[in-house]
Amino acid sequence: MWRFNVMALTLYCQLSLKPFPASGGRIVNVSSMSGHRVPPSGGFYAPTKLAFRSITDALRAELKSVRSATS
Repeated sequence: MWRFNVMALTLYCQLSLKPFPASGGRIVNVSSMSGHRVPPSGGFYAPTKLAFRSITDALRAELKSVRSATS
């Protein structure tokens, strides 16, 4: 689960940033509600989705600061 839900996300986000134009673009990450609330039988799935959400939030903040610095 860690390799698919977290490591694959980071790899594909990294690869998708390379062809981005200087003006920007969009990355859409679709996760599940387990990243927002942990179900009673969540097991290890919920923490991987929380990491997914956190990585997406961090990437958004980083790209926003880069974009504002170049404008």
